[in-house]
Parts: sequence; C-alpha cells; structure tokens
Amino acid sequence: MTNENGELKLFAKCIGRKKAIKTIQKFILEKADLDVKERIYVGHTGIKEDAEEFAEFIKETTSNKDVVVDIIDYTMGCNCGPYTLAVFGKLK
Repeated sequence: MTNENGELKLFAKCIGRKKAIKTIQKFILEKADLDVKERIYVGHTGIKEDAEEFAEFIKETTSNKDVVVDIIDYTMGCNCGPYTLAVFGKLK
C-alpha cells in the first residue's frame, strides 16, 4: 500500500511466506476493487511461479481476467528486496 504521499506503507506483518500470501489474498478480497475492467498487475522479484499462481487466484475470485505478470525492475525492487510479490490495482 501507499500513503497519500505515494510512499510505501506497511499494512500487516506475517511470519512465513505462505502466511504472507494468504494475508495479501485476504486483503485483496476485502479492500481491492478488482471487478473493474482495468488491468491488474502482479509483480515479482524473482519468483515467477508464485506471481503466476497469484494471478490465477485473482482470475478465479474476481470477474476481472485482465491480469499481467511481470518482473519488478531493479530500481523499484531494491526498495523491497528479493522474493517480493506485489499486486497493483485499485482500492475500493
């Protein structure tokens, strides 16, 4: 998430990758407006399989099927670190 100044903002803390992914999925189902007809991006820093699996989750649980998976470049990725999984879309 970002704040009103466009800065990255922590919304939850989790122990373990699977728990983190489940937390993101729950957050998306509750707060994201994924049924709009806008493209949703799933970004990753070296974990393409997880990103593709997450994109399938979005396609299965929303009416939006326009989901693109791509790598997060080094400029943005250096802020997040390795094995980052990010979803870009609209909040409700």
